[in-house]
Amino acid sequence: MPVNKLSKFAIKTIGSHTQRTTNGVATLTRPEGATGIIIQNSSPALSGDNIRYTLDDTTNPTASLGFLLEPGDGAVRIDFFSNIRVFLTNDAVLEYQWFTPE
Repeated sequence: MPVNKLSKFAIKTIGSHTQRTTNGVATLTRPEGATGIIIQNSSPALSGDNIRYTLDDTTNPTASLGFLLEPGDGAVRIDFFSNIRVFLTNDAVLEYQWFTPE
């Protein structure tokens, strides 16, 4: 039987795919059983609507602090065991989905 070499990347989604458009800081609370999140800035390319995020569940991201997600960056998979804090500027559009490895 052939081995699926991508199986270690397989995920099981938890909860619904969510879109957030509210500017400012928010905490995305990890649901029970989730071990990671996939996030993406789906704002129009070159719009300047950036998203910043922190992973320690204590530091609030700002316009200049935190990991930067610019429009057009593509989806980012983050494996961790905490909540995530996000900061949306202007009219940024954050898409996210919680998951656990399958």
